[in-house]
Amino acid sequence: SLFVAALRSYRYDTVLRPFPSSFADLATDTKHIDELRDVAARVPPLSALLPGATATAGGGASGGFPTNVPPESWELLLWVLTSGGVRLKSCNKEDVPEVRGSPVDVVFEVQHSPQIDRRFESARGDRDVFFAYHGSRLDNFYSILHNGLLAHMNKNSLFGTGTYLSSELSVSATFSPAGYGWQHSLVSPEFSCVAMCEVVDHPDVKCQDRARSKPSRAYAEDSMGGKIPEKYYLVQNNSVVRVKYLLVYTASRPQPPTPDILPAGMLDTADTCCSMGWQDFLRKNKSWLMVAAYAALLCGIGLSSSHMGHKLMLKLFYR
Repeated sequence: SLFVAALRSYRYDTVLRPFPSSFADLATDTKHIDELRDVAARVPPLSALLPGATATAGGGASGGFPTNVPPESWELLLWVLTSGGVRLKSCNKEDVPEVRGSPVDVVFEVQHSPQIDRRFESARGDRDVFFAYHGSRLDNFYSILHNGLLAHMNKNSLFGTGTYLSSELSVSATFSPAGYGWQHSLVSPEFSCVAMCEVVDHPDVKCQDRARSKPSRAYAEDSMGGKIPEKYYLVQNNSVVRVKYLLVYTASRPQPPTPDILPAGMLDTADTCCSMGWQDFLRKNKSWLMVAAYAALLCGIGLSSSHMGHKLMLKLFYR
């Protein structure tokens, strides 16, 4: 779902990292995003891939497996599930004391690669570690999980350059609007996320509540707004923060995602195929159709203001 959310984004060049190399031309530094979206749209629900499934995404396959799934869709699904060193493990909400009683619906523990864990432990040393929360757009979380929270990606620098977190879950949740992921998601096609992070009590973490012994920690050198606000942390060193849990808020009444960027998925009937063919045509040629409509509008305005246009209108409508 997080991969699809990034894939849907108009900012895919920034948020879809890592990007599947089979859909990129390294020689020309070109990403075949439309082709990737088409292939992703044809990945069936995971329930249809389970042995013994009674229904298949396209109808009929021995052993319960769909036979009309393109090979490139299988390869993409395998790549999404196995690439990178990060894994998500479902957790019981009650096992995480910090989110008990909160409106969080689903909790995943983030399991990093040994390399990331070693880097964090090296930065930690004998310092204390505390939890803080980071809210962001849904399409950012695919990159956040794979690449971590990167200080240079933050656009808000009023109190200094870095990654902003909060000691309050409710504060960070306001920065996490709901978005659309995979339409076949078992969690929800519409949801939002907050990252619950481990933060090292390090001088590169600017804040007020831990600055009593060293008041300078309440300020960042490049701050234009003075002290870091209360309940906020500014992390200026990527090595001292690590996402520990992914907190998911599902929509109470999720709406189906629109197919304007990513098609609806596996198709069942010939009528649907024809309909989706037109949708694919309109989606892929949106820019040219807008140019043609604009040219037609200019022609209409030109004709309506010319003498010849008036004569043509009289002949057409007042015969």
